[in-house]
Amino acid sequence: MAEFRSWRPGRPHAENRVRMGQGENIPPTKFFDNLTFIGSTYVGCFLVETSEGYVMLDNMCNKDAQYIEQSMIEAGADPADLKAILITHGHMDHFGNAGYFREKYGTKIYMSEIDAAWSKNPVSLPPNAPLSDLRQFDIDGYISDGEIFRLGNMWFECVWTPGHTPGCMSFIFPVWDEGRAHIATLWGGTGPVKGDRKALEDHIQSSYKFTEAFTARGADVAISTHPFVDNAAERLALCRRLADGVPNPFVMSPDALCRFQAMYTQIYKDELAAL
Repeated sequence: MAEFRSWRPGRPHAENRVRMGQGENIPPTKFFDNLTFIGSTYVGCFLVETSEGYVMLDNMCNKDAQYIEQSMIEAGADPADLKAILITHGHMDHFGNAGYFREKYGTKIYMSEIDAAWSKNPVSLPPNAPLSDLRQFDIDGYISDGEIFRLGNMWFECVWTPGHTPGCMSFIFPVWDEGRAHIATLWGGTGPVKGDRKALEDHIQSSYKFTEAFTARGADVAISTHPFVDNAAERLALCRRLADGVPNPFVMSPDALCRFQAMYTQIYKDELAAL
């Protein structure tokens, strides 16, 4: 049998890691029966519908609260029905100004106890970042490793995956596509901590741990709060004009999901090898 060369042009994620900045806003996009993306080509959050209201995964940047609020309305969701915000980790572009929703709507805010403390410490800030980027609001409750967070008919398995930050959490939860059940994964902390051997070693082990956890659940969907990592902007655009009968571009085989997570693992291994 002839040997075939890969059709892929070769665009390593090492290049994407430096594509920072706020990016261009993406229209609020419902891409599963119970899941909507809100955000930009740089960073976003996810709105999950339950039988008792909405859960939001992450909260973008501290200037984005009213943008998120308006995007919810555009998507047909009442912000007053936002019952909980689950935060992956203690970086400003993920916890944003979740306190806005608590003060206005009574939304409860949850993150790991480790990152709840870390996100109020200047050690969490990148060089030259203002102190205003520290978390300014209180947390209503802590989520822990292996916990199942529930609201109505929805559950979220919380997996402690340190490396990107000390208390980073990743999530596994069910989604539906035209009534067909799938299991989605959200890897909590994307980029490697450059120059930190311990953090990189933790990141590698966390990626293995998360793979084991989502494999046990039979997961077949991966989402990211940084759309530049997984071509999400292009896939969301396709979802907005998807013809009847065309498969959802976010659904993959369990094997493909493992290979996708292995991409993250390799990034951390390469960074560690470069030390």
